[in-house]
Amino acid sequence: MVKRLRWWIVVGFLAITSACQSTPTAPSPTPSPSPSASPLAACPAIPAPTAPQFLLQNQPAPDDLAFDSHGRLLISDITAGTVSALNPDGSVERIAGGLSAPEGIVLAADGRILIAEQGRNRIVAIDAQTHAVTQWRTFPNRTGQDGIDGIGPVLPAKDSLGNLLPTGDNVIVPDSPNGVVWRVSADGKSATQIASGMVRPVGAAVDRNSTLPPAADPFEDEGYFYENEIADIRERIVQKLHAMRRRERPQLIARGWSYDESWDREIPPGWVKGPDWRPKEDSDRHY
Repeated sequence: MVKRLRWWIVVGFLAITSACQSTPTAPSPTPSPSPSASPLAACPAIPAPTAPQFLLQNQPAPDDLAFDSHGRLLISDITAGTVSALNPDGSVERIAGGLSAPEGIVLAADGRILIAEQGRNRIVAIDAQTHAVTQWRTFPNRTGQDGIDGIGPVLPAKDSLGNLLPTGDNVIVPDSPNGVVWRVSADGKSATQIASGMVRPVGAAVDRNSTLPPAADPFEDEGYFYENEIADIRERIVQKLHAMRRRERPQLIARGWSYDESWDREIPPGWVKGPDWRPKEDSDRHY
């Protein structure tokens, strides 16, 4: 549902911008350029369209969207197994085919197109010029559930002062079936787990401070993760998380979760109890 909404938002935006084109007129003297003039000033007022303006129709199952560095709209199709580009002139170019349920799209810092291949629980890199497809990184999936969904963002290379960041150009990868989140190096060769204990993370975002705020698809996932430890933000996250988990308690129990009545908490598989509940790997370090 969320992806369908994103699709319509992008289609509507492109429709509006494409409609803002001047009609052919007789030649007239060229006015003197004005440095303060906005490009939108030349766009005449037109009535809002009464119906969606379709840019592309009759596709098998368009899923995720992203713009590349040339302003083309990249589209993954989970049924056709393809990634295509919608050009500004309305033509469609096939970028890659033969993929197993391609989902999330993100542009790597080096210009390659990273695609989450859900059917194989891996990420492939597509060369923007040659369209060659290579494996960027694969993740184990022993759950039998659908693989990786959305991916990204790419973390900024520099901070607000222009200093290089040690995690610059790393890619955030929500490992959907395994309920964890990874920070993967730009070359895909190394990965650091930064969150765990989620049901099915499918997306992430970076805030203005380059931290990872709560990120999950509320229509598909009950899990949240965060790196920002500010107390009031953390408390809001935790309370919302518990409220969502209480609502989904029967489904969570069916997936192997347990319920601690004394804490009134739903406990993910593999978590252990100490001063509080936490993942087993964390308890080995703290208890």
